[in-house]
Amino acid sequence: MKYALTFALLMLTLVAKPCGWSQEEGQFFYNIFDQTAISSEVYYPFLRTDDALFYMDPAYEDWRYDGNIELWNQLLPKWTPEEIKKVLYALRPTEWQRFWDGRNTALEVAAKTYISFALKCGNVFNFRSDRSWDYEELLAQKTVEVGPLLEEGIQLYQAEKNQQLRLRYAYQIVRILHYTQHHQEAVSFFEQKVPPPAQKTEIYYYLIDQLAGCYYSLGERAKAGRLFMEVVLHSRDRKASAYRSFRYCEESLEVSEYLETATDSLDFVLLKSLNGFSDGLAVLKELAEMAPADERVELLFMRTLNDIEREVWPTQIGMQAKDFPHIEPKTQLRIEALDDLAKKLMAAPAVTNISFWQLTSSYLSFLQGRIPEAQKKLDRLNGNQHEAQKQLLARVYEVFSWDNIRTKEEQSLDEMLGDLISQESMEYYDILPSTWQGFILERVGHIYYKNGQLAKAFLVHNNIEELDRIGSLPLLDDLLVFMDKADKNTFEKSLAKRSKTKSTGYEGKVYITYLKGLYYLQQAKPEMALAPLTVKTATGYPLGGYVSAKVFSNNTMECFSCPEEQVMVDSVYLSFAFIKDRFRKYELAAYLIKLDSIAEHATDWKKKLAHYLLGNYYFNVSNTGYYRGLLWERHNCCHGDYAFYEPSSHIAAKDQVTTGKGYNFFGIDRFYTSSFGLQLHAMKHYQQVISHSTNKELNARCYYMMAKCELNDLYNTHGRAELRYREISGKPTEVTLPYKQSFQQLKAAYSDTEFYRQIIKECSFFKTYCSF
Repeated sequence: MKYALTFALLMLTLVAKPCGWSQEEGQFFYNIFDQTAISSEVYYPFLRTDDALFYMDPAYEDWRYDGNIELWNQLLPKWTPEEIKKVLYALRPTEWQRFWDGRNTALEVAAKTYISFALKCGNVFNFRSDRSWDYEELLAQKTVEVGPLLEEGIQLYQAEKNQQLRLRYAYQIVRILHYTQHHQEAVSFFEQKVPPPAQKTEIYYYLIDQLAGCYYSLGERAKAGRLFMEVVLHSRDRKASAYRSFRYCEESLEVSEYLETATDSLDFVLLKSLNGFSDGLAVLKELAEMAPADERVELLFMRTLNDIEREVWPTQIGMQAKDFPHIEPKTQLRIEALDDLAKKLMAAPAVTNISFWQLTSSYLSFLQGRIPEAQKKLDRLNGNQHEAQKQLLARVYEVFSWDNIRTKEEQSLDEMLGDLISQESMEYYDILPSTWQGFILERVGHIYYKNGQLAKAFLVHNNIEELDRIGSLPLLDDLLVFMDKADKNTFEKSLAKRSKTKSTGYEGKVYITYLKGLYYLQQAKPEMALAPLTVKTATGYPLGGYVSAKVFSNNTMECFSCPEEQVMVDSVYLSFAFIKDRFRKYELAAYLIKLDSIAEHATDWKKKLAHYLLGNYYFNVSNTGYYRGLLWERHNCCHGDYAFYEPSSHIAAKDQVTTGKGYNFFGIDRFYTSSFGLQLHAMKHYQQVISHSTNKELNARCYYMMAKCELNDLYNTHGRAELRYREISGKPTEVTLPYKQSFQQLKAAYSDTEFYRQIIKECSFFKTYCSF
């Protein structure tokens, strides 16, 4: 007997509708407590993740067949899973026919008949895999003739005796009806002709996934949600698509009226939480009251604990004003609530997985700073379960219990970490963030820093080349002391391996000494810079590149990307024959010392020229000067190293180190300072030139250079925002143009000079000023 609905559908041309959607998480927190510590692997996919729809499996999306393959294997136990995959998904038509040679048992013949029909259905609806944002376009282009296909399926379903194959035919029939939008007919077929299976297998979940789609299209969202929920929680292959569909069931909160068993109720409470319909902690407590021993309680507890980890263990704290753990008051309340619940469940008579609750209780005590208590709980942990997690927590508790790090503690660190932090083949960013090693080093770096062991605090998180922009004399001095230490232990030797520069191969002590010389140049103390700058490599070469004598020149043309011959045109420096055309940094220090002496003791003409060259030098090496990268061992162009920062938003590393601010030295080089106040030294020298000079051309040039120094000071004191001197609203004011004194002098007293006539043509900024 044929079904009535078959006649209604025979030979009809029908249309099928496609549908679908999809969603990343950086290494922004340390995951110390392994989520897979829960009892049941069945719930692993629902552990907390933002990377994919399901935990541990970014590919856990639509194309999963493991459950289906395993079910086929139960039907055909002599076949291998690989053979089943081939015949279902991989073989070409000619290969498919040859595959069946010699496979002629009654069950194999029946299987061949079904697979042949299933492949035919797949081909008919293959267009559903087309990718398009325009459903109407697909509807207009795709029509399918399903009457004969449906009739064939019903005949095969009626004739089949094997229960698994029969259920597979039912799946195909409902699928045909669903995809052709005959949703009520699909529901009627299922309700009238498909008896409840003795055992719910993977193909049953395939079937009710299709059926749920029909209910959804009929507007019966609660029924659809109930079936999608069952597929999500019990299917291996259709979990992802069913979960998406469940999330789209807007009325799924009404599913409760269709729940049949206590297990259904627990599943619904779980899905409400996973779907974000309710507060996770509240649902966890509700579930714990309903069934304290249920594995779903462990799942929701673990998800909540992982949420807390995301808040309290941020990676790369560095110089931020944060504690580690970083616990806000609301988070503290959540931790306390979890701790209370863990203790309650650990004591509940029905709970059998005591070790899980012992482990979580230990960790929650640690999060609250009660490390001895946490360690005692860990020591009492029953059995050999969670051994890897127990060992990891033991390491963490040990390191966080330290107030200081001496030889004994460094021996423990060496046993934990080995030579990891000295691996030159891998950058720190690649190997440590979000790992337990990186987590431990966050704390280790902090302890070193807190106790004034600056060198070790630095080397825990940085290679020596990251020192050049920091400008902290206490850090440089401590590194030199550390380099000189003769009896380094194994861990200290690992740290010391980070002190050899990769790009140049300089030895750590030599390089740090050289940086100390640069530091004194940055501080305008050439007499202290001279000795450290004379340091040489093992092969006898001085460090650093050459310096051009034009560093003592000046410019009116502003162009950092232009060659110095084009920009630095003033040649007064040639008056001093002792200055070579090219020289090393130690010679620069010597020249500065000599010019300082001339400026102090020589006759007037030499005195004023020495001040003039010193003024030019200090402006040129300031962060708005043409040679602004000279004291950083960097090019003067063209990147953001010389950007200006508001003091409130950018506290330089050297100042943070001096005051002990920040947590550790991770990323400390980001907190460099671009200004050493050298423009102020330039101003003083230009003022000295004017006080000793009657040469109006020279004095006019000095006033122009002083205006550049004043502008530099405005940049570094107030940032770029205040440079916009009310061009829109009208004339500049004293507040917005604090550098106007030198421009004012230049305009008032030197407008008859050749330099004035030159600069008003070349400098639009000065021309604008003079126009008011």
